[in-house]
Amino acid sequence: MVDSVKNLDRAVFRAPQTAQDDVTSLVFQETRKISGEGLAQPTYVQSEIVDPNGQAAKFTYDNRELTSTVESEYTDVTPARFNRAIHSDESITDVTGTDIASTATGFDSGASNAFANLVVGDFFWPTGFVDTGLNIAHFITAKADDNNVTVAVAPSSIEAAGPSVTIYSRKNTSGKERRYEVFQTRKLNTSLVGDLSYESLLNGATNTMRITVEEGGIIKTSESALYEKIVDGAAIIAGQTDAPKNTSSSYSARTNVKGYFVNGISELCQFKTMDIQIDNGYEADDASGCSDKVLGKDSISSTMTITARIPANDSDKWKLRSNNPDYNASFAVLIASNDGLTEVIYAQDNSKLSEYAEPDGSKFIVGNITASGQCSVNQNTTITTYQNN
Repeated sequence: MVDSVKNLDRAVFRAPQTAQDDVTSLVFQETRKISGEGLAQPTYVQSEIVDPNGQAAKFTYDNRELTSTVESEYTDVTPARFNRAIHSDESITDVTGTDIASTATGFDSGASNAFANLVVGDFFWPTGFVDTGLNIAHFITAKADDNNVTVAVAPSSIEAAGPSVTIYSRKNTSGKERRYEVFQTRKLNTSLVGDLSYESLLNGATNTMRITVEEGGIIKTSESALYEKIVDGAAIIAGQTDAPKNTSSSYSARTNVKGYFVNGISELCQFKTMDIQIDNGYEADDASGCSDKVLGKDSISSTMTITARIPANDSDKWKLRSNNPDYNASFAVLIASNDGLTEVIYAQDNSKLSEYAEPDGSKFIVGNITASGQCSVNQNTTITTYQNN
């Protein structure tokens, strides 16, 4: 008897394209998945002709939807996947000087112009201060000029200029320039050369992405994408190669989440969970006589859904904020790598509390907060990532 194909016999891979329709020298990365598949799903329309014998009318092929979905876990490659999903525009602040000092309310970079590319609402990391309590993420609340900023939490000490200090922030703001990607499903097929079949979807665009941090356990991710074309047949794409596998360990909600912030003020141990969702609103445009599609993007939507403890000494905090139509805030989470060397902050710096509830039914009352992203007041972004290296 012939063996059946098992879930272990199917894997999915993704490869960036340098341009639309360009499939030269593709380098695929295997996607670690809980579940994942590419779909070339045909759709049919049924004839409206009435059969005098009372039988069902014939179906006619109409279209084919090209999509992919992947459910996975947060690993070292997730920040880059998220930046791709938000169509990010990257700018890097990396200024080193011996004239950088901490003040009672922030930082002064002398004549180094360390904050030239940062604005109110941005995060940055100093390194090199003698007081290691200064070498942490800081949130800018005011900017006097390119050398002087105020931060949300006063620096742990006032340290004069002298040592070599670096101000760093790798900032990725949400944009609209599309990246193209191939999604490839490889499945056991012992009748083919190499015992594998290949289904390749071309000209893909990430439509949605989600990062889910629960109270404990592994941080989960999910992505969906749309595509414009499919490679006919089951053959490998000429010239394609594979990158080394992602071997990084999955991240824990308990140990890798190092900070929650509202307007730069810590909510660690107050926020219990956070779910980040972005949606690019892509749609496929079809034309009669043409099997290829054209994808069109809408404005990004971004939402952070949070469950928060209700502090007994300020139990109306979130209800009052949600009832205030003028209240807007930056919501953020900091996730650190397993080795502690890389920190990534996901931030919506102009969020509206679009929903709030304190449901009954459990021992502890929690606040269910929905923070919906709006375009930033100070820069062209809705959701932004910041990285310390």
